[in-house]
Amino acid sequence: MSKERVAVISDIHSNFHALEALESKLETYDKVLCLGDLVGYGAFPNEVIRKICEKKWVTVIGNHDLAVIEGDTSNFNPVAAQAIIWTRKTIKKPNLEFIERMEFKKLLDVGDITLGMFHGSPYSVSEYIFPLTPQQYLKQLLAKAGDELGVRVDILLLGHTHIPMAVKCGNSLVLNPGSVGQPRDRDPRASYMELIINGRKAEYRVIREKYPVEEAAKSIIGENLPVFNAERLFFGC
Repeated sequence: MSKERVAVISDIHSNFHALEALESKLETYDKVLCLGDLVGYGAFPNEVIRKICEKKWVTVIGNHDLAVIEGDTSNFNPVAAQAIIWTRKTIKKPNLEFIERMEFKKLLDVGDITLGMFHGSPYSVSEYIFPLTPQQYLKQLLAKAGDELGVRVDILLLGHTHIPMAVKCGNSLVLNPGSVGQPRDRDPRASYMELIINGRKAEYRVIREKYPVEEAAKSIIGENLPVFNAERLFFGC
């Protein structure tokens, strides 16, 4: 049985500079999976969505994507809310229609392994699941994912925290690739995860890639978006 190479990305947040820096590497994979939050914070929502659409990468919706569709920023901090409001004014109709079609969950079989894709968690698009989440709750999440998708999940893929995560839970894995466009683990480089799947065996690793942070930051300031959204890119926080 041949190996399949899968790249998992998440939380691009309209940072087209970061996505471009990864593109040539992502094209070498058999599959690319995206765990949502294409938009928010950054200055290039249309370019990011067009690229995702062009590549036909498997994608689920994130909480920022959902807020751009619905216009509800009540659960967002002021700098995030301002970027959502700006994005709603800036996004082009075909790109808005694309994120409107995105689903909250996806099921994918690779080799003999079943992958479940969600943005926050199987319970909520906005739930944060961190590496120190108790094992008992991770087991509950895996069971919930199975209920939602109608099949036992071997690997649960989550985004939203912007922090890479790899936790073994029984015979299953809970993985988070970190963030392409706004890492929050004190490493400013774009983050994604590589899965090598061969039958029932899965290997994984987090990969980091430098990108022109200065240009991404300038573009945010140039659109009169919150300066904080630009400054944090330099520190990965």
